[in-house]
Order: sequence, then structure tokens, then C-alpha cells
Amino acid sequence: MLDDGYSLIYTNCQEYFREAGKTQQILIVTRDFLGTLGTLATGVIAVAHASKGATAIAALITATGYSVTDNISREFLFASDNIDSVRELTLTKMTDFYNRIPAGPMTYDSVTRNLTDIQNYCSLRKIAALVKDAIGAAANSGAGAGRPPPPPPPLSLHLRG
Repeated sequence: MLDDGYSLIYTNCQEYFREAGKTQQILIVTRDFLGTLGTLATGVIAVAHASKGATAIAALITATGYSVTDNISREFLFASDNIDSVRELTLTKMTDFYNRIPAGPMTYDSVTRNLTDIQNYCSLRKIAALVKDAIGAAANSGAGAGRPPPPPPPLSLHLRG
């Protein structure tokens, strides 16, 4: 039960990161589209000799929209340049926890507690804490990520009773 539950949680966590990457891509495309379209609209209004107010409003809407989407994109936990590193960190820590669970007979209660603890690794709060810890450790050691993501777990890593 523990092995099957772990494999399911691992797969769901990978899917979570895939979806977060899609959301990040949508934010980036929206920001870039808004910036381009807004700049074009402001230019057209100015060339058409519309009022200064209309030109200013178009420029303000463009700048505000671009700024909002840029801030959301920048502050998003899964920025496009770090989502792979965050996924690698999370899945590695989750796998390390799983591998430290002693083999042998387990009760239903202990299996469900362990699976809940494993699943917690893919929560936003835990991911943010892992990232914060990794940044602190890297800042203290001067090291960076650079390892490829861990391979998916086999269906049964070892037999448990």
C-alpha cells in the first residue's frame, strides 16, 4: 500500500509542476501580448492626433496591465527559469523521505501517516520552505543546482509487510 501510494503521489506531484509551468507560460504570453498590443494602440491613438487624454489613458492602461502581469509572473513561485529546479528539489526531498521509511510490517495507520507526510512535500507551503532552505544553503556554500531531475520511482522500490 505504501509503495503504490508513493508512486501515485509522485506522479500527481509531477503533474502539479507541469500545470504550474503552463500557468507560468500563460502569464508570460499575456504580459508580452498586453505590452505589444498596448504600445501599438497608444501609437495609433497618437498618430491619429486624438486628444492627449486618450493617448495618456491608453498608455496608462498598457503600463498598468503590463506591470501587474509582470509582478505576478516575477513573484510566482514557479518562475519559468526555476520551475525545473523547484520540481527537482521537491521530488528529491520527497523521495529521500520515502526511502528513509523503515521496511517491515506496518499498520494501516502508520502507512496513511507516512503517505500524508509524503504528500505534504507537494504542498505550496512545503515547497516554499524547501526553496527557502535550499537558497539559504546555496548562499552559505556558494553551490547551485545543476543536477538533472530524479527518475520516476519504480512501481515497487522494495517490499514492505
